[in-house]
Amino acid sequence: MENNKNTVINDLGFKKGKVSLSGREYTLYKLFAHLSTFKIFSKESIVLKRDIKIDVLDIKNIFLANINRTTKYGLIWPCNLFLVLTCLISWVLVVIQSNGDLLNYDGIENIFVFTAFLGFFFFICFIILLVKICRKDKIYVTHVGQKLRQKNITHKEYLEMIDIFDGYLRKKFIYFKPISSERLIIRELNSADTMDYYQFGSKSENFTYMNTSVFNSVNDAKEMINKTIDEYQNNQIFKLAIELKDEKKVIGYIGLSKYDLSLYSCQIVYAIDAKYWGKGYVSEVVGVFVEYLKSIGKKLIIAGHVEENIASGKVLLKNGFVRDPKRDTTMIIHKEIKKIINYSIDERD
Repeated sequence: MENNKNTVINDLGFKKGKVSLSGREYTLYKLFAHLSTFKIFSKESIVLKRDIKIDVLDIKNIFLANINRTTKYGLIWPCNLFLVLTCLISWVLVVIQSNGDLLNYDGIENIFVFTAFLGFFFFICFIILLVKICRKDKIYVTHVGQKLRQKNITHKEYLEMIDIFDGYLRKKFIYFKPISSERLIIRELNSADTMDYYQFGSKSENFTYMNTSVFNSVNDAKEMINKTIDEYQNNQIFKLAIELKDEKKVIGYIGLSKYDLSLYSCQIVYAIDAKYWGKGYVSEVVGVFVEYLKSIGKKLIIAGHVEENIASGKVLLKNGFVRDPKRDTTMIIHKEIKKIINYSIDERD
């Protein structure tokens, strides 16, 4: 995640201590404050106090960078510094006490008392900061009135803020209203899913039986999601996210093929991360999606799989599909000709 946040900052044009955003330059400290001070902050609406045009996902990532950097310099490093000073002063006190007769001048007692008090002060500061670190408290830069300040929040408050960000990013849909099963949610992909979708799409084993190229970079996933969002604007659902409820993580996709698509017919396509194979997720998500397609008037629902992928056939049969040999075909997958076994649910009169 840290690399992703740094990428966001770099993409804004970080040069010589300045960050370019919307034609203006900011110091990183001021940028953190501007993008972490909110006029409205809820799952329904996130509005910055300052009128800066930037995607909410980028606001979240820069807020996390703000938290990490400010906590490190404002909490973790001072804690270490106070520990070192305490140890250093303790050593000085031992030297003064053990060699007191060598430091034979008036006021040695005063120096000893002052140094002991200083050491005690640094030790108390170290303990306070250590307690905050152990409690996972955070610090971030924000505006308080017109001034920049470091704000301390508890770990619980931090998690609540991240939950609001995630809730806002995931709440909206363009065309397809989310549907869910016991363990999964089918919903539109959005920019918040970029890293999850990259992790899924960059593994070649996930597409063993599909004519799909793996992602070579995070940017590939971002471009694909942007294209998919444009499709939602045109009432098209060629790809929808499969989200695992417990982990709040996108583990694959399900959607419609551009072939066999009409008002009353469609062909479904789906893929899931190999890490989650054998857990019944595919059967669960196909069942829910088929019911949705029936509810919007699809009378003919087609699905298929590469001949070798026997498990996929079992999933389809379990969810009401029947073998439809007349629709069998061939396809070139990873430079090899493969037979595609087809199934259908046909409720046409």
